[in-house]
Amino acid sequence: MKLSVLLPSYRYDCRPLVRALLPMMPAEGEIIVGDDCSATPESDIYLAEMEGWSGVRVLRKSKNGGSAAMRNTLAREAQGEYLLYLDCDGIPADDTFLSTYLQLLPTEEIICGSVRNVETLPSPDVKLRYVYERHAERRFTAEERNRHPYQNFRTFNFLVPREIMLRCPFDETVSLSGYEDTLAGRALCQAGIPIRHIENALLNVGLEENHAYLKKVERQLGTLHEKRHLLTGYSSLLDFYTRLDRAHLSGAVRLFHRTFASCERRNLLSSHPSVWVLQLYKLGTYASLR
Repeated sequence: MKLSVLLPSYRYDCRPLVRALLPMMPAEGEIIVGDDCSATPESDIYLAEMEGWSGVRVLRKSKNGGSAAMRNTLAREAQGEYLLYLDCDGIPADDTFLSTYLQLLPTEEIICGSVRNVETLPSPDVKLRYVYERHAERRFTAEERNRHPYQNFRTFNFLVPREIMLRCPFDETVSLSGYEDTLAGRALCQAGIPIRHIENALLNVGLEENHAYLKKVERQLGTLHEKRHLLTGYSSLLDFYTRLDRAHLSGAVRLFHRTFASCERRNLLSSHPSVWVLQLYKLGTYASLR
């Protein structure tokens, strides 16, 4: 049973992840790095280096197509019966990471590993994302995720039979980043494909700088608005907003956001960002979309 480890990447140096994986790889396995047209001098250097590594293939796209399209391309290019998708800004938490997955083969399920965050703040410049992820971590144990396996599907770290991935590809119509995993979870639920969550951790080491993370959140909310008719029941924010709208309170939320958004942003970009303020900012930003 051949395993293909697939690393979609865009302007990110994933050499540390590949170096960590290579000693764990089975003899018949392969690692494919999919670069979504990074087209920078820096990316040319690290991609060219990995192209010379045994057991590693680098797939370079000539045009940026987005993460969903890249994941689908990698599935088509892979030679393994099983595909392990890992985000390029992760690092295995221990040296049993791959063997934990391999011991579960063969399988007809999708198996989702966990996301773990570093114990100490890497830099004040990434504190917003760090605080949010640490706060959310307790909700993402395997036990909690298995309560709602499809709603908790994340693309950061999961194993899937290749034939399932080809049969249920990612939605490439997402025009903005974000919610590809939520849409995929919905599609898998409709197809009746089982998902099992386990505690096999990939460390999240690629935290965005505060301003960049806030912009990413805003882009993701744009996707949520664009796909809202598909994501009811799969997004707690969308479901909460829908209840407010039915109670004729969405106008009050928009007014509050117009009045206090700048204050909220100051908190979120400060040295003491609040998760509660972030949630309020998300709700107001979503309510203000047209």
